Amino acid sequence: MTPLRYCSNFGSPVIQNVVVVAGQSVIPLLESGSVAFGLIGFTRGDCNRDGVIDIADPIASLDHLFGRAAPPCPEACEQNGDSALDIADPVAGLGYLFASGPSPSAPFPECSADPDPAGSLGCAAAPGCP
Repeated sequence: MTPLRYCSNFGSPVIQNVVVVAGQSVIPLLESGSVAFGLIGFTRGDCNRDGVIDIADPIASLDHLFGRAAPPCPEACEQNGDSALDIADPVAGLGYLFASGPSPSAPFPECSADPDPAGSLGCAAAPGCP
């Protein structure tokens, strides 16, 4: 938690605070307060972030690997926990789902923050993980 203090103008010439929403510039109401930063939780193996680990997850991972769609949480797609998102990840996911392969590495099966944030591939906040 850190304090946040806004300044209505800054510099010379004055730089004004502006927020862009749907292409429209809006001058915001500035209120001081505080902001908290935290780690985003995810469930490893839930590549499409729908809250269920199923066949759609390795497919979402393959879509990403072959350049069709970027996942909202690459770290969740990184199935085997080796800090690299590659073909081994959807193969591991399919092995877990259909061939009694090892379960995904932590965090699994519950939603949690990355146990190794230094090696994280990133994760945007999204539904599917409280």
